[in-house]
Parts: sequence; C-alpha cells; structure tokens
Amino acid sequence: FGQLYEPIVWEEQLVLSKLHAPFPGASSIGMLYEIDIDVRDTDRSIPFTYETHHTITRVRDQTAIDRHNKGYISMYNVDSLVELKVRVISAEGVVKEMPKESFKYIENFEDHGPFMIYAVEGLTPGSEIEVLYKIKTMDLYFGRNYFQFDYPIQEARFSIVSPATYKLNAKGYNGFETIS
Repeated sequence: FGQLYEPIVWEEQLVLSKLHAPFPGASSIGMLYEIDIDVRDTDRSIPFTYETHHTITRVRDQTAIDRHNKGYISMYNVDSLVELKVRVISAEGVVKEMPKESFKYIENFEDHGPFMIYAVEGLTPGSEIEVLYKIKTMDLYFGRNYFQFDYPIQEARFSIVSPATYKLNAKGYNGFETIS
C-alpha cells in the first residue's frame, strides 16, 4: 500500500521541539526518531539503498548528557557514508554544529567491526541534540531496524520507498503494523 511520503529534511532554522507530554522521570526524551530507506534500481542485477537516520533527543540531566555526548554509526556492509551532520541547540536557543574534527572512522571499534564515531559538545540540561546521517548500501534483501528504546520517543517514523518492480515486506512487532 502507499502513503504520503515526506522525505527527511535538515531544517536550517532549528528551534527546540515542542514537548507534547511531560514524560515524568525521563532523563532523555526522543523528540523525533525517523528512518527513510530509499531503494534505487540500477543497470546492475543488485539494487542499492540510501538509508537516512534522523534523530532529535532532548537531555534533561547529567545522566542523559553522559549518555548522548557521543555517537556510533555501524559501517558494516556500508558502501559509503553520504552525509553526516550533528548539532546541539541549547535551552536558550543557541545552535552549535559539530565540526568535522568531531567525527572519526575506526576500522575495528572494540572488535565490533568498522564504525564512524563522533563526539558532541555543548550539551546542557534542557538542550537537544540532532543527528542526521545517510549511508549507501548494496545489501537490500535482509535487514532490520529497531524501534525499541529505554527512554520515551515522542514521534517515530519509518518509510520505505522502492521501484514498483520490487516487492518488499516489513514485519512489525509490539504495535507496529506489518506492511508489504
């Protein structure tokens, strides 16, 4: 079935996200968590995909800051890292983008394979961190994305866009619909 597709956008003018529920006791709140998988057909027999991940997370205390002041992107089976952006917006509305020096590729991170890691500076209670990255992979036929967290997520989206010649199935658990 088809739905109205809205691609992920990196807003140039960032403002703090509106909190729709208080989430008492939550140290971190996922204001937005979205994944976009775009399957592209090529002249080759194997298609490739662009997979875009976009998150906005509010930190409320030092525990959340310690948890979110670094990030890890698995580069296993990744053909290329197309885009990587990270920024922080303070509770006062000051935006700070992380410089290229904050990102580092490690061939075998703690015996878990290749990773792109990054450091985040400027997090204070009440601030938000926004991360957007896009990877290109040649692996289409199997994969998984987890929407399971130990902190609340206010809004989550998952979309798959593919040519009509491909039949893709997705299995949802714990309230997510199964689509095909």
